[in-house]
Amino acid sequence: MELLEDAIWAPTHQLRQPWRFVFVSPEKKADFAKKVAATYPEERQQNREEYLNEPNALLVVIMEKGENEKQYDENFGATASMIQNFWLLAWEKQLGVVWKTNPHIYDERVENLLDVSENEKIVGFLHLGFF
Repeated sequence: MELLEDAIWAPTHQLRQPWRFVFVSPEKKADFAKKVAATYPEERQQNREEYLNEPNALLVVIMEKGENEKQYDENFGATASMIQNFWLLAWEKQLGVVWKTNPHIYDERVENLLDVSENEKIVGFLHLGFF
């Protein structure tokens, strides 16, 4: 939470702060990974489940799309800046972060799993772990 509180100081147009987060804790990760992996073809599910279980935890970043193309671009830029802030702050504390944009972030079933609304987009999964 401390990292997010500092990371959200990223520049945003009109102070929209167009993001929200879903934290997948170590205790909930296995179940979450199984559900996300189920969105892949059967022959890839085991690989994807193992892949999503590798990090210690996951932070899913979701942004508001905005009312028009300009707001979408501004919101995406702000969200990317916030992710970079989070990444740099985490690395200072020896917490590894990797921003992943695997195919499942575009899958409607994953959006439903995360309660992503019509005016939102999954920007990525941040894989979190220790060096």
